[in-house]
Amino acid sequence: MEAVSDCYTSRHIQFRKTTSKQYDTFEHLDFKSTQTSRPVRVVIIYRPPTTSVQSFFDEFATYVNEIVVTRQDILIVVDFNLPCELNSAPGVKVLNDMLAENNLKQHVTEPTHMKGHMLDLVITHSSSSIVSSTSAYPSSISDHYSVVFRLSSASPVPTRAVKQLRDIRGLDFVRLETDISSRLASVDTTLDVNTMVGQYEHAVLSTIDLHAPLTVRMKACRRKEPWYNDDIHEARALRRATEKRWRPTKLELHCLQIFVEHRTAVNNIIKRAKCAQYESVLSSLDQRTCFHVVNILLKPPGIILPQSSNTEALCNDFATYFAEKTQGIRMQIPFSFNVCTII
Repeated sequence: MEAVSDCYTSRHIQFRKTTSKQYDTFEHLDFKSTQTSRPVRVVIIYRPPTTSVQSFFDEFATYVNEIVVTRQDILIVVDFNLPCELNSAPGVKVLNDMLAENNLKQHVTEPTHMKGHMLDLVITHSSSSIVSSTSAYPSSISDHYSVVFRLSSASPVPTRAVKQLRDIRGLDFVRLETDISSRLASVDTTLDVNTMVGQYEHAVLSTIDLHAPLTVRMKACRRKEPWYNDDIHEARALRRATEKRWRPTKLELHCLQIFVEHRTAVNNIIKRAKCAQYESVLSSLDQRTCFHVVNILLKPPGIILPQSSNTEALCNDFATYFAEKTQGIRMQIPFSFNVCTII
């Protein structure tokens, strides 16, 4: 296959190659994402220039009819080797009709070849919004341009890890020591070493379980930001330790000062790490994509709430709206009263 396609995804999103029927007029690869919240089927197709246009579209139409019936999102990346911007070119009208019949759309709007033709297309469902920011950039290793686009997906559900804890803050250590001593007194010292160690371990663990039983907690494992590193992790752990020393009393100014210093240090380390990360990303981009990223970083977030000079009045308007909506729904529910006689 002469066409090349790269996909850079989050580590939470993985693709699995699937087996499908082979065709004579084109080569293809078929992948499915393992993400359950929003699965995507990705198909990469390459048509050699020497194949018959009519035969290709006959087989291509058959293949498309098989994959569009699925409920999941589809992404078809095709190297047609045809000037798709020219309606008079062989096969272009057939392609446009086929896209319309299957409710598909293509997202490339600029030349993808050094001679100014649009040979490569990115196709999805017409109602799909998974593809955005499609652009073509000249390549130094091929006469075809690199077609770059953003593939959106749902945020992965955070995985949850099981964590077992013992609460030893309220332990009565004198009573614990007494109970352990009484249990260890029953250990038979005439047995072999392995048996004695087993009895010793059982005595200690059973006593600890009585005084500080194991509790199970679920902890969400969230993904780390790209700028997060070991220095930040160590600085945050040190900040947390100083905070724990200060919070019980909140009176020792020395402990408070140390905590504030470490908190400021963590903020500075995170700021430097973010700057280094964005500097590395921006330096590897071309001018157009760099401007797009900078625009996202500097653009203020949009206002979601309606404009209002009085926050209290706005909250009351929301409360009134939902109260009236609930009352209206209740009024629309027919009221029936059935008398049930128990004999």
